[in-house]
Amino acid sequence: MVVGAVFFIRFFTKDQESTRTKIISSMILAICSFSLLAIWNLCYFQWLYKYDVVYAGADVVGYTMQTKKAFMVWSLFIAIVLDFIWAYFLCVATTYSSALDGKPKEEPGMDDLLKVPEMPKLW
Repeated sequence: MVVGAVFFIRFFTKDQESTRTKIISSMILAICSFSLLAIWNLCYFQWLYKYDVVYAGADVVGYTMQTKKAFMVWSLFIAIVLDFIWAYFLCVATTYSSALDGKPKEEPGMDDLLKVPEMPKLW
């Protein structure tokens, strides 16, 4: 998340082609971070946490009490929602980058070599 935040800040300080590609990388890193955090929460509370009730919160705000199953479901739900939000903005950033820079030039590959040529029109 820290590397992604640095890429994001760099994009806002200077909008150029290299920073636009790094913002796409930062969004991918954020999606990976949210997903890995959700997986860690599921694994920890399923196999390592030995109590049936999970207390979450702080002294200032207060604590909430949830069952282990409810906490895991809400943790997974929040991670999925954040992943979809970031995936949407990843599509927006990709569209923005390609609108300013143009489509990336593709090098000819095996598909181009194996194409059947078109028949010329006779009239």
